[in-house]
Amino acid sequence: MKVVDSVDAIIDTHLPQSEEAIQKRKNRILKPIAVVAILTTLGLGAKGAYEIFRSPNFSEQTTTYTFEDGEGPLDAAEAIEGLGDDRDGVTYIESMPENQEALSDGVQPGETITIPVSADK
Repeated sequence: MKVVDSVDAIIDTHLPQSEEAIQKRKNRILKPIAVVAILTTLGLGAKGAYEIFRSPNFSEQTTTYTFEDGEGPLDAAEAIEGLGDDRDGVTYIESMPENQEALSDGVQPGETITIPVSADK
């Protein structure tokens, strides 16, 4: 039995409504299923879907962060306003093209990188 057939049976049996309302409900149910199916096909699965949808939005506005002795990318991520999980900030900072050279060999005291000013969920 296909997922679509199951959804149709549930909706038709338990939720008698107009055809338009039924179609809206089906779409609302099937969209998340389709996203997980696509991500699973790509090898990401449900965990990958969760990671994609929970990622914060980083501001386009940037500033610089200069490392002091003993600091690393996690310290730079902590300087991003509104960031819930500093690990997301580290991943983002490390992916920024302008930081590739500075981060390629580890960070040194006095070295400066670019970080987003803020992030939000």
